[in-house]
Amino acid sequence: MGNDLKMKEYIDFRNEIEYDKLKEIAKKINEGGIVVFPTETVYGIGCDCFNKEQVKRIYEIKKRPRNKAISVLVSDISMIYDVAKNISKEEKAIINEFFPGPLTIILEKNDKIPDQVTSGKDTIGVRMPENEIALKLIKEVGKPLATPSANISGEASRN
Repeated sequence: MGNDLKMKEYIDFRNEIEYDKLKEIAKKINEGGIVVFPTETVYGIGCDCFNKEQVKRIYEIKKRPRNKAISVLVSDISMIYDVAKNISKEEKAIINEFFPGPLTIILEKNDKIPDQVTSGKDTIGVRMPENEIALKLIKEVGKPLATPSANISGEASRN
């Protein structure tokens, strides 16, 4: 894919969140786009977690080793069932206690999740960020987002 990375559009939500713009961004994701957005910890780079080609593209952009799985972000607890199965009573208790927040829980992935997201593993990392922009964006997309930090692998993340 070469070095064809170009920022096509930048939307600044630091002073005011424009919800109509979030809808546009969600539409871009649903059309196969990749976006960078804030979470409560760092900026993430995300795409539809079910879009194999876009997940592969995130690995390329980040120069991320293919054996390093990517976590998914959800906007509500019910969305976890889109990516995971056989959630135990103890896992549910952890989710209910700590979501939303800066905690990733490792769960058994379901069959809908492409191996590209989990690096072929049977588990998936799931997190519900405690950030209004991230939560509203994921909700608007209507599905979990494959989202690692937006840094080049091995370099420091920025918040």
